[in-house]
Amino acid sequence: MVSKKTIGGIIAVVAIISVIALIPVFMYGIGVDSIQVSMGMSSTDLYSSSISDSDDSYNLDQSLPTGVTTLQAEQQRIDPYSYFFGKFNGHVSTSGSGVYSAYIDLKIYLNITTPSSQTIQLGPITLEDLKSAGLNVNMILGPDEISIEEGTYYISLLIEIEITFNDVPVYGPTEIGPIEFNVTLSL
Repeated sequence: MVSKKTIGGIIAVVAIISVIALIPVFMYGIGVDSIQVSMGMSSTDLYSSSISDSDDSYNLDQSLPTGVTTLQAEQQRIDPYSYFFGKFNGHVSTSGSGVYSAYIDLKIYLNITTPSSQTIQLGPITLEDLKSAGLNVNMILGPDEISIEEGTYYISLLIEIEITFNDVPVYGPTEIGPIEFNVTLSL
């Protein structure tokens, strides 16, 4: 027969684990309103433009600088666990396609003006030793970074990039941008 102390201990452990598991829900509720900023980059475009020494290299989308293939910001509601545990990587994730033989180092700076005219500067967000020909960077901005409110946010993005091959710089360090764009939230 199991003693009352053992049963009490098991109940205490289960209660403690349950409370710890609910911390993100207590902090953020059942959903977190956020802004996801997504940027696609082509390191091969950057590398080829540095070899040709041409300042007139353009993407198909003339509003984006060479090397930046996509840029968007959108309202997103995420679960509190994803947001809470995303703090450990700074709410930044990267993914890539293709293998690139050079190393890419990025520093990303964001200036954000909220609908209530509050200005927030984030950065540098540092990503080092990336080896992908097609690179996607996703940043989540939530209540810990900015105040989430209804209206239009004005975002200015500045990217500092350096590409090295066998520890020899082949591109940069140089700045791309600032790239300015807006996102409107309706809560």
